[in-house]
Parts: sequence; C-alpha cells; structure tokens
Amino acid sequence: MISAQFRSTIVSRTLCLAAASACLAVASPANAWDPASPDANCTAGGKAFSGPPAVVVHTAEMDGFGLAEFFQMLQAISDIHDVVGNVADTSMAITSSSFSSDPFTYQTWYGDTTPTIHVGFSSSAPFPARASRNTSAACTYDEAHIEISNQSLYPWAFGEPEAEGDPFWDAGKWPGGLHSFRLMYLHELWHTFGVAHSDHSYSIMNKVDRPWHNRPAGEQFQPLPDDVEALRELYPDSRGDSFHIALLNTWHDLADPIGDAISHKMLCRPSIGNGWADFWDASRLVGAAVDDGLDTCGTPVQGDGTDVCPGDTLRTRVAIANYDTQSVDMALRMWFSVDDVWDGVAGGDVRATEVRNFTVNAEAASLQGRLFTVPDLAAGEYYVIAKGVATDAGGSKVNDWIPLRGTVNVLSPLACGN
Repeated sequence: MISAQFRSTIVSRTLCLAAASACLAVASPANAWDPASPDANCTAGGKAFSGPPAVVVHTAEMDGFGLAEFFQMLQAISDIHDVVGNVADTSMAITSSSFSSDPFTYQTWYGDTTPTIHVGFSSSAPFPARASRNTSAACTYDEAHIEISNQSLYPWAFGEPEAEGDPFWDAGKWPGGLHSFRLMYLHELWHTFGVAHSDHSYSIMNKVDRPWHNRPAGEQFQPLPDDVEALRELYPDSRGDSFHIALLNTWHDLADPIGDAISHKMLCRPSIGNGWADFWDASRLVGAAVDDGLDTCGTPVQGDGTDVCPGDTLRTRVAIANYDTQSVDMALRMWFSVDDVWDGVAGGDVRATEVRNFTVNAEAASLQGRLFTVPDLAAGEYYVIAKGVATDAGGSKVNDWIPLRGTVNVLSPLACGN
C-alpha cells in the first residue's frame, strides 16, 4: 500500500513571472500544526498518547444504522485505520479495533491505563462529531473519546466518492450530498492524537471541503502535509518510504476563518480569461463570503471561459503535496483527454507543449496557478488532466495525476475563425 507523508506550514504567498509563462504560486513552509493540548515542557510542544492506541467502538447508543450501513461504517473505520498505519516516519498506528456494549457518555472517562480511543454515538450531540483527550499534568495520556452523531440524526456518507456517485477529483466534504464519515473520522482521530484545528495551513484540520486523492480503493482520503508533520513530531519513528507526491484539487483560504479553523475550498475550473480569478470555486461555498462569484480560474471575456480554441491560453490551478523528507524538482504538464483517466499519448491523450518546472520544499504543499496553451484538438469536450513528475536529489522519480475540475469545450474551426 502507498504510505502517506506530508508536511505543511504557515503560508507564504509569492507571485512568479517569467518570460515564457506566468504563474501564481502559494507555498507552504514549515512548523504550522498546532497541539491540541499545548505544553512547552512536552515533546513537540504538546501532550500526546503514551503509545499507539487501540480503538473501542461502543454500540449501546447506536441508532438509525441499518445492517448495510453498519458494515459500511466498519469498512470506513478499518480503511482509515490502515491509512494511519501507512504514514511514514511515525510510530502512530491503531493497534486493534473491538466492540463494546458498555454505555458511552462523552467525557465520562473509563480510567484507561493503556492507550485507548473510545468511539461512541449520540442522538443529542451538539456537533456532527467531536473529540477530547483525558489529559493531566503529565505530557502523555492514555484515553480519548470520539462522539459521533447517530445516523438517525445526521446521515453519513460511508463510501469513497465513486461509491456515493461523485468522481474523486470533484468531491469534498459531501460526496453524494452527505457529510463524509471518512473525512470526519480521520479529522477526529487527529484530535485524539493531540492535534488542534488549523487556522493557517493546508490541513485536514481545516473545515469544510478537503481533497480526495488518486489512490486505490480504501486509500482515497489521506492526511495532508501539516497533519503528517504533527504525527512525525509527536510520535517519531523511521518506518516506511516517504517519497511520493499528490496532485490535489483544493486549497485553504486564510481570509475565511471559521471559528478556530479556516475554510478549505475546492479549486476553480480551468478556463481562458484576461486575468486570474480567485483560486476557489465560489459556486461550492457554503456560508462564506463570495468575492468575484466565479467558479473558473480566469476572468472571462465572455461566457464562463470554458469554450476554447486551439492556441488559446488556459489558466489552471492545482495543489502539489510533496511527501518526501527532501525537496523535489517538479515538472508539471497539462493533458487533454476525452475521459477522466490519464492514458498518455498511447491512449490518445494530447498534451500541451509547455512543461512548468518548479521546486516543492521538503514535506510541504504548494498551490500552482499556471498557463498552458490549448493544443490542436478536434472539436468536442475534454477533461484537463494535470500530471506531475517529481525528481529527488538522487535522481529517483515519482509521479501523480488528477483531472482538474470541470471540462473545456473545444470549438469547431469555423467557430474559432479558421
């Protein structure tokens, strides 16, 4: 299975301009995660489990779960536990999972003396889910709780996006229109591990939308750079292989705080235009301020900018997460495909001529806004697929790809004035 290693950080914004290309780059430097129980006397500045915990799922208060939903929930929990265990360079893992018919009341502690996370359910919870740790003056603790709203009160989407009717590259918090259980559960686990909400970095500890990855079934929701940095500092180890990257369709918005966190948003759709629009898709916002109201990356001259001709300049945005413990040199291309799967030249996909080269720092994430020329294509609808190749200092290479959100419509030669 693919191990996940990310590191994210306080955001610095840079504008990069070159003769052959223009880009908007948002980088993520180091040390951004915040401890949930800060203590300057403790390792990494915060309290943590005394060791890898077991998970106990309490069933006494469960309500509204049919048999199929119950087993879907168990699969989601198992998959997320595997994701935790595959994070490189940390000792954190879920040691075991079990059931209990003992009653569960949030923050009524069981007095565990070995690391344990108790997961319980409620029909009167004030939030869809919440988590807490039974901390003391010591730097370590052995018990944490996660309280989850019952299915009868707050229906959950247990599957990955495709199972809920959405493509992974266009799904956020609500695949199929319901709150993702997997997204929620990984987020709450990170709270139990000792990590607070993030109000300044690219993280699953933001709120609202977060990205799904181009990974095998069961692995599509992953921690982000900041989150893995937290585990590596709270629970250091040297297991696994950290060298891979992810191309993603979201970013965080420092200008849109939500309580003690910031909003995480879906990226804009590729388009032509006479300037850059905001990086997010305003049509997907919920309860947040809308600036230009557009869902495309370019400020269009007419229409929404997705009707294009060969030779037009396309404005694109994609996030790149570098999982490696060293910086990598990136080569980013855009491909045009009649479906949402990258098949390369052999499969009939056509690439733009440009290659955009840049560096992504060790264990960091970067939002790239880049220009590409629409290649010579037959009229029709095309997916725009970003493909990145990362090269480390030793010359090893890894790659990833993701369809950007939306499609472009290549007009006929007549409509293009040819």
